[in-house]
Amino acid sequence: MAKKSRSQGQPNAWAFWINLTNKVYNLCNSGNIIGLLILALIGYVYFVTYSVPKEALPDLITRAGLFLRDEGFYFFPLGITLLISLIANMVQYKTYKKEIKRLTELRKTLIHGFKTGKFKNIDKHSTSNFDFDE
Repeated sequence: MAKKSRSQGQPNAWAFWINLTNKVYNLCNSGNIIGLLILALIGYVYFVTYSVPKEALPDLITRAGLFLRDEGFYFFPLGITLLISLIANMVQYKTYKKEIKRLTELRKTLIHGFKTGKFKNIDKHSTSNFDFDE
């Protein structure tokens, strides 16, 4: 009997994983954090429902439904979002502070010869002869 070959239209497991990897990689490159969070949530729900025995699954779904109706469901994502925002703001503040310090030192070097010792007068500053009436 001849071996059956797969047609081009039938996906296999490897094609699925390659496609999923490409999609996740594209989400990372585009900076789409919401898409990654949704994908992670779907993966987590799949993992939990797959690992729970069939007898305990109805009780788990009931408790999940009660949690969705509870106020904690709203405070949990809001708290995590606030924490991520605060951490991002602190990192941004430190990065901006370093960049401002670097640019200040560069300006001192370029204008005043701070490191070379060759101080020179600025004959005409870029904003010295600016006339607002013209």
